[in-house]
Amino acid sequence: MKNRSIKFLIVSLLLTISGLIQAASTQSWQQLTNAQQQVLAPVKGSWSTMTTQKQQRLISGVERYLSMSESQKETAKQRFTTWQSYSPEKRAQLKQKFKEFTALPPEQREQVSGAFEAFKQLPKAKREQLKKRWQKLTPKQKKKLRQRFKRRVKIGS
Repeated sequence: MKNRSIKFLIVSLLLTISGLIQAASTQSWQQLTNAQQQVLAPVKGSWSTMTTQKQQRLISGVERYLSMSESQKETAKQRFTTWQSYSPEKRAQLKQKFKEFTALPPEQREQVSGAFEAFKQLPKAKREQLKKRWQKLTPKQKKKLRQRFKRRVKIGS
């Protein structure tokens, strides 16, 4: 009984300390610079309820954004708008694909990026033609092509 009470006391103490650390490490809205507040204005209402990790990710993103040229900022805004237009399912799918991509060895990531860059350099008509051909494939055919590409990437490494 005494042992159980001590364990309960220790766990309670640790949870309290953890909560205090969390509260101390979150950043209040007023601690942000004016420039950060301007960029983060859309999330002002939920800022205080965000985890420290999410706040830090947003602050880091804002710092990257503030260091961009005007054309880079415009591209970032367009990409953000596009991202916002996606359904939660589509976002989850894209996040998973990104996670898979970043898990690849650097050489394979380079090859995939190179192939994508080569695709982007194709004339628009050719890209559209390839996209239509891909869309007409059955899931089984797509899987087979993906496997062939993966083998080719591994062989080329």
